[in-house]
Amino acid sequence: MQNKNIERTSTRAFSDVPISATAISLIKSILLKSNPGIFGHVYTIRLIQNDFVKKNRIKKISAYGAITGKPAYIFSVSSHKKYALIDYAYCLENLVIELTDSGIDSIWLGGMYKKRKLKKLFRLKDHDMIPAVIAIGNGKISTKTVSSSEQSRHRLSFGVVFFDLTIGKPLTMDHAGEFADVLEAVRIGPSFKNLQPWTIVQDTDNPTETSSPTSSNTKMVTGVKISTSSRRYHFYIKNHKISDQKHMDIGIALSHFDYMRKAKKLKGHFEILDGLDVPDYEYVATFKVL
Repeated sequence: MQNKNIERTSTRAFSDVPISATAISLIKSILLKSNPGIFGHVYTIRLIQNDFVKKNRIKKISAYGAITGKPAYIFSVSSHKKYALIDYAYCLENLVIELTDSGIDSIWLGGMYKKRKLKKLFRLKDHDMIPAVIAIGNGKISTKTVSSSEQSRHRLSFGVVFFDLTIGKPLTMDHAGEFADVLEAVRIGPSFKNLQPWTIVQDTDNPTETSSPTSSNTKMVTGVKISTSSRRYHFYIKNHKISDQKHMDIGIALSHFDYMRKAKKLKGHFEILDGLDVPDYEYVATFKVL
């Protein structure tokens, strides 16, 4: 893990020169690394190079006007289930972060790509879903969008998306302590139309102080037994109409959270707890600090 901060960029304008063979080799080596999702899903990442596009007489993978230039593309196939979609975004954003560290530019194409064309080319089944495609390549320097940290001023403030003990009580960076930078990495992360549909509640080691009742019944994600002796972070999604996309957005948020807490050597694991439902929010998972 090279960086302590996530400095990913998004670009819609790629170079007209296809990615070099050296860069393609680097990309392939990154894609081949083990990258399982938090909730147990594993994806085989497909790489679409420029020669494939030419061979199949495809003018563009992306929708008209979405991006320019000659990037490559990466994607995989998922089911429509909630945790499958979350893991899909988590896994692909992990790749985006590593590609960024290696000097490869990228942008998420949520619905801005030719779904039917891809399904036909790769002979996918009707029930197979391609939740999103990511364009990767060499961005034109003069037209790159600003980095995540530079865009942070356009994001919702820390106390609006992160809460202390109960939703509605703002969490301060001071009270977040060693997890302040971890949460900040989530706050400045990308989301569909910059809606930031996620919310995180910092909980203490005293279950009686939480905003919702908890149950002793849990679904373990990592196989580690539960202890109630440490801090927890509960992940929620604000209810809005775009269900598939909000699950993708929380997957990206989880990727940023997990990347930064590993970079800071903060130990813990994810689990799914019962009894944490809150009106107008969809509970996703909890990170238990060890």
